Amino acid sequence: MNYFNKIKSVYTTFVEYSAFILLTTIVVSVLYGILSRTLTFLPFVVWTEELSRFSIITLVFLVSGLSIRKGIHVGLDLLLEKITGVWNKIITTIINILVIALLSIIMIVTFEYMGTTSQISPALKMPISYLYIFVVIGMALMIIELFCLTTLKWREE
Repeated sequence: MNYFNKIKSVYTTFVEYSAFILLTTIVVSVLYGILSRTLTFLPFVVWTEELSRFSIITLVFLVSGLSIRKGIHVGLDLLLEKITGVWNKIITTIINILVIALLSIIMIVTFEYMGTTSQISPALKMPISYLYIFVVIGMALMIIELFCLTTLKWREE
């Protein structure tokens, strides 16, 4: 179990540092884009908006698994708070299985679509399929976190 905690700690640290770098990229690129349009002595660049948009997409899907672990995704907890014992575990497991099924479908469809698109971003000249990789990674991370949460729910007394 100690090995599992070490992997989880490395993963969490990686995601948190990546989120910091992506947020910094978003702030700097948006700020530079605004300043380059306002101040005439700065060179005008067109790729700042696209870079910030791609960074936001990457950030959302990269931290999605971590947000499931911390329980900050949108959910309806009112019913689960009223139910205790084994019924709470059963309902939580059913919900998690349905969410895992939906995430799996999204991941498979996105992965298939990723291979069929050849669209290139206009400013950065980057294949759009690179962004779909982060959708697939985000779905996989959320599936792993939901599986871990479900197994931990059944281990608690």
